[in-house]
Amino acid sequence: MAFCVDTSGWLRYYPRDVFPSLWHNVEERVNGYDIIASEEVYVEVQKKDDDLHEWMKQRKFMLIPANESIQGHVAQVLATYPRLVDTLKGRSQADPFVIATAVETGSVVVTGESVGTATRPRIPFVCQQLGIRCITFLDMIRELKLTY
Repeated sequence: MAFCVDTSGWLRYYPRDVFPSLWHNVEERVNGYDIIASEEVYVEVQKKDDDLHEWMKQRKFMLIPANESIQGHVAQVLATYPRLVDTLKGRSQADPFVIATAVETGSVVVTGESVGTATRPRIPFVCQQLGIRCITFLDMIRELKLTY
C-alpha cells in the first residue's frame, strides 16, 4: 500500500538537518514507491523554494501526473466539494489532485490539515466522506514501522 502525501503532509517540522535518519528512511520508501505525491503537490512545494523543494526536485519520479482518469476523479471531487480549493487566495489547489491520486492508486492520503466541515471542507473531511483513509505524517512513520 502506498502513501500519497499532500503538501502539508510533508510537515516541515521534521527538517532534514535535524532528522537525517528519518529522511534517509523516507527516501528509501520513496525509492520503493511506497510514498508518492501528485505533480500538483510539487507545484505547491516549488513556491517555497526551500529544502523540501530541493529534496523533491531530485525525486520527481515519485510524482504522479494528472492523467485523464485522475482528472475525472478531480472533477467529481470538485463537483461535490467546490470549496475544497480556495480560488480567491489561490490555496489548496493540489488538494483535489491528492485525493484523486489516492483514489486512482489505492493509496492512503497523508496530510497535516485539520478535519474541516461540510461548509469548509479540507482533505480529511472529504476523504472521510469518500471512504478514503487519511492519516498524518507521524502516523505514516508509525505504519511504515520507522523508529529512531
